[in-house]
Amino acid sequence: MNTFHSLLAPIDGEPPWDDWTAIVRALVTGTSRDTSIDLIHVLEPLPWYTRPFLPDADELDRARLDHWTRALEVLAGPLRASGVEVRCQVAHGRTIEQ
Repeated sequence: MNTFHSLLAPIDGEPPWDDWTAIVRALVTGTSRDTSIDLIHVLEPLPWYTRPFLPDADELDRARLDHWTRALEVLAGPLRASGVEVRCQVAHGRTIEQ
């Protein structure tokens, strides 16, 4: 049986992530004890045309970053409690539409 040593879980949407937690836990169940999980969210930039109307756009960007950093840590909590190594990252850029 093949096992995963590292899993990348892109997280989108808003809490609660009961479905994500269930999916990640199911994956962890079928992996070895040394499996690590990377939770990632891509924070897309605000559209350029909104900047003139948002005097505190930089502050809004920081608030969005703080929100997602905390949200990923909340999602990681139960997984870490079960002994899984979890890393959280908020990346900046554009996502690929499917």
